[in-house]
Amino acid sequence: MADGTLEKRRPRVGVVMGSGGTKALAGVALFEFLDSIGVTPDLLVGCSGGGIMCALRGCDYSTADMRKMFAEFLDKRLFDIDYRALLAIGRLPFGHFDVSRGIIKPKKIQAMYRKVFGERRLEDLKIPTVLQTTDLLKSEAVVLSSGLVADAVYASGAEYPFFPLICIDGRWLADGEFTSSLPILEAVKRQMDVIIAIRIQTELQTYPRGFNECFGLMFNNIGKISARLETPLAISLHHHEIINITVRFNKSIHPWDVNALPTILNAGEEAVAQMKQEIIYAIENFTSHADAD
Repeated sequence: MADGTLEKRRPRVGVVMGSGGTKALAGVALFEFLDSIGVTPDLLVGCSGGGIMCALRGCDYSTADMRKMFAEFLDKRLFDIDYRALLAIGRLPFGHFDVSRGIIKPKKIQAMYRKVFGERRLEDLKIPTVLQTTDLLKSEAVVLSSGLVADAVYASGAEYPFFPLICIDGRWLADGEFTSSLPILEAVKRQMDVIIAIRIQTELQTYPRGFNECFGLMFNNIGKISARLETPLAISLHHHEIINITVRFNKSIHPWDVNALPTILNAGEEAVAQMKQEIIYAIENFTSHADAD
């Protein structure tokens, strides 16, 4: 009969970055900290805005490169309104709306992702990277581990009906937040020992004003419910350590608000700073249970 023995080895580290729109750019602080202690993640799992961050790191962009790109992600010129879609919502003449259309035209955003990620494919990335999406027509979670990075990043953050769905391998995919806003279970399934998860939390101090704040509040609450359901299950199934980092905001931030970038980055730095010692302890004190004859 085999006896359980303790074996010292480097833990497999998984990073999970959840939804949060442009606020997810705060996750750069975690990558900067991991770089400073010489830890390269063994797995990256991203959803929505967190998918952008994981894809950038998976494509081997440095944190300095990421910071330079952030202003490009927040360019208001990317967000062209599809007026025919708006006419259709109001049931007005000349309107047209279906799964391939949204309130925002996707072409400029998709072109920006193509510029950043080129023809790179998820299955070829140096660090294994998977992105959470949703088959909205079948109400199923879909985790992308292959295919063009640019398409996967768009799909993971396609907040329908704001942004149109995208058809990948015959499935119409939307934002992963609809099914798993903080996909920790994907890291558990892939046998990560230490899982570091970044969750974006927005608690408005006033009632939402205008369409953008109301829409953002709805998505934020969908994400909170999803994470609340998944996280306890992930903890119960996991064999070592899950470290949750919550980045807190008290106001909505528009996707094109480049002036909010310092606020986003500072919030990330503060949240990561509070958990540095816990991360170091979990990595340095990891021991695996091995069976010996």
